[in-house]
Amino acid sequence: MTIQFGVLTVGMPLWVTAHTRAPAATVALLLVLNTVVVALCQVRAARMVRDVPAAGRVVLSAAVALVVACGLYAAASRVVAAAAVAILVPAVLAHSLGEVLSEAGGWELAFELADPRAAGVYQGISQTGFAVGTAVAPAVVTSTAVNHGGPGWVVLAVMFLAAGVGTWGVAVRYRGEG
Repeated sequence: MTIQFGVLTVGMPLWVTAHTRAPAATVALLLVLNTVVVALCQVRAARMVRDVPAAGRVVLSAAVALVVACGLYAAASRVVAAAAVAILVPAVLAHSLGEVLSEAGGWELAFELADPRAAGVYQGISQTGFAVGTAVAPAVVTSTAVNHGGPGWVVLAVMFLAAGVGTWGVAVRYRGEG
């Protein structure tokens, strides 16, 4: 799921400027839109997550939102400038929703699934996973969506969906044994 940050900061700008007819300035506006949505929605998203099963459902919802965003990003390449912008706005809205939901669910899982006797170790490993995802995201995003267009966006969408379903599967099997 961490790769979604690379989609927003690397993939979307490259995609918009090189593969759509939207003006390059659209990228800045879309990033501002993301920032505003995240700032306004992150606390609400966190309130949706009260336990591990809820976190799993929220991460699955995040994955679905990211799948929608991938489809909309891909669709923006096939239309005139005004239509591309009109498609990119809901793409970033869906992406932003996926971002806040995945983070809310991820934080709950990171804390609740940690063994209390080794919480620091668990958090270190969790954050290492986040760092690895962030590090590989530019290569993954450019080698899929940016370089291959529609089929590449499908690959990313499938990755997000698999991550969401996998996370949900872990969460629903959780029984609190710690």
